[in-house]
Amino acid sequence: MRTIILSLFFVCISIFLTAQQVKPHVLIIGKGEPWSEQEHQEILRYYAKAGFEFSWLNGKKASWKDIDLAKYDIIWLHRSDSLHYADFEDDPAYYRALLDYAEEGGNILLTQHALEFLNKSGLEPVKVEHRSKQSEDNGYGRMLGFHAFRHHPLFDSLHGGAYIWKPPHDTTVTQCGFFDDNVPANGKVIGVDWDYIFVRENSKLIVEYEVGEGKILGIGAYFNLFEPNLNRQHFDLFYNNVFAYLLGEKDSPEYYWLYGDYNIKPIEFVLQRQIIPPGANPWQMEDNWMALDRDVAQQEYCEVAGRRMLVAAYEPGGIFEAWAHPFMAFRDYKVKIFFENEPPILLGDVLPSIEVTPESVMRTYTFENGAILKEVLVVSPDKPVCVIHYEYDGPKARLSIQYKSNMRLMWPYSEKVLKKLNYVYQPGLNAIEFNAPEANLLTIIGANKIPVSRYSGPTSMIETD
Repeated sequence: MRTIILSLFFVCISIFLTAQQVKPHVLIIGKGEPWSEQEHQEILRYYAKAGFEFSWLNGKKASWKDIDLAKYDIIWLHRSDSLHYADFEDDPAYYRALLDYAEEGGNILLTQHALEFLNKSGLEPVKVEHRSKQSEDNGYGRMLGFHAFRHHPLFDSLHGGAYIWKPPHDTTVTQCGFFDDNVPANGKVIGVDWDYIFVRENSKLIVEYEVGEGKILGIGAYFNLFEPNLNRQHFDLFYNNVFAYLLGEKDSPEYYWLYGDYNIKPIEFVLQRQIIPPGANPWQMEDNWMALDRDVAQQEYCEVAGRRMLVAAYEPGGIFEAWAHPFMAFRDYKVKIFFENEPPILLGDVLPSIEVTPESVMRTYTFENGAILKEVLVVSPDKPVCVIHYEYDGPKARLSIQYKSNMRLMWPYSEKVLKKLNYVYQPGLNAIEFNAPEANLLTIIGANKIPVSRYSGPTSMIETD
């Protein structure tokens, strides 16, 4: 009897737990002609493991007015390249009903040419366009997909971008979205076109709209579930992310592509605390058997790098770029020395001796008046920190230091993707701060001596000669 009671108890618990698992219910509204049996089976096969429950509405078979939209977690509108229209797509009440569904917390997925819903519903005034694109194998395969600005939950485990379609033969694909200077007025851009190594920032193919409590997500290309695809696993993972995102199951950071004019402005916030930099002392440079040196620098590239910072230069002088992954912290660093009653001398116009080791670049400048200036470039082995150290012996002189920053992100992004750059002199740090708020990037460049004079601002306002 005791065994029977325990068995019955276990069965009851199993039934209770199973009852709590509710499958997400998705309504698919297709093109005008009925969905083929192949399409039905492929959709069901693809999402069987994900535990979705599907209902279908074909334009020639049923009326949307007979459907209780509220019972669906996601409504999926798909129209293939054949561009057949459903009978009810001229009915304003149809669009109003779907927008009301989103207002009340429903989620709508638009794929391929179904992005026209944005214009037909009145949600988006900027016209959605259709384009054709050739996909040819020119030695690197046919890689087609999307790229985020930094990251979005649609690209979880995909490192910010995904080639979701790789056909085994040359083909022509169609795209639906916003191109060139056209930008959605009411939506946000999640993904742009990405083929091989090229991020097409002005081909905006994935857009998102917040409508009341719900979302409308449009994906305007590369939905080829029924075609051969060498990157099918990427496709599957991407669309798993799509459905999880619409169901509110994602919590990773969300970034969106930005368009418009570049905006440079000073920061209003100034740190209140005072940090006094330590004084500078002569450095004892140890001999290094791996050192490479020249008595007279040549026009050759040199660098010093750690795990998170790279300082790139040419031997005679200056720094042309300093990168702190994933962005360029500063560039065009140059130094002039001023002796009394003499014109300024740009370091590099006087060729130094140079020594390059794995941990440093050291230049030694000797001037006609006997003055010697030593410059040492070093970076931290594991932190995004660079130090430029100077030692001087000679008559009274001044140094003028100039540099620029646009905080640009690394490839595959262009220099145009960031739209805001803020700057300020922080007296408590004796440093200039730059930040790019859209990408959470920050650069601080300071010194252990307070300058006689300083200026920061757009480069068009600064004398750079």
